[in-house]
Amino acid sequence: MKRYSLLIVLIVFGFATAFAQAPQNVEVPASKISGGQVSIIGLLGKRFGEKITITGKLASRPIKMSNPFDVSKIDGKPVEKPILIEIEGLKIKPGTDYTLVGYETGGYNSTPDWASADGEPAQLFQFTTWFVVVEGK
Repeated sequence: MKRYSLLIVLIVFGFATAFAQAPQNVEVPASKISGGQVSIIGLLGKRFGEKITITGKLASRPIKMSNPFDVSKIDGKPVEKPILIEIEGLKIKPGTDYTLVGYETGGYNSTPDWASADGEPAQLFQFTTWFVVVEGK
């Protein structure tokens, strides 16, 4: 009986492994995004452009952002895991807690390898997001 159970487990594992697919690159035409057929969900868990209230402070860890914000709450609810996002529209000062109202947006950052002068951009060409402040205190 144990042999059959082990054999069944091995067969099921073999099928699961054989048919498992690696994550694939999904191509989405820009017209579907701008046409409203696809919504982008940002780091804050909301659709781009949706009104959001975030609470937090200037990030103390060294990172490659000019105005990094450590988010502690989103719409009054504590975050489950740390979220770090670039802030646009308000210069964040160290040692101060902020409550900011605005929206998340994003785009591609840096220069593709083929277009940079020496073939190596200062940053990886990638999609990034940031928070645009409409009201802040």
